[in-house]
Amino acid sequence: MNKGLKVMLSLGLLSCVAFAANFSKMSNDELIKAAGNLAASDVSDFRDEVYKRIENMSVKDAREFRNKIRENRRNSIDKMTVKEYREYREGGHYGGHYGYGESHHRGFHFY
Repeated sequence: MNKGLKVMLSLGLLSCVAFAANFSKMSNDELIKAAGNLAASDVSDFRDEVYKRIENMSVKDAREFRNKIRENRRNSIDKMTVKEYREYREGGHYGGHYGYGESHHRGFHFY
């Protein structure tokens, strides 16, 4: 592989890492707002961060936090056209039944 191609690939990988969302630095309110606008590649990291935070909350606070995330995500979906929604689902955002009992993780389910 020539040197120029190696440099381009390295820069490409670095830019992917640089633009990846870092949810651990976000406040709870920022996480709630981000819930409706996630890239498919960020869904897993988002879930992991939400679960980490919920572990340290009271049941009441965790329930409120979880419900705010769901509400924001649902409001974003409600604004989509059917075509946009299908693309959204096909893009990897549809990781289960959106909290309707099929996908559970530590007792909480979001997507």
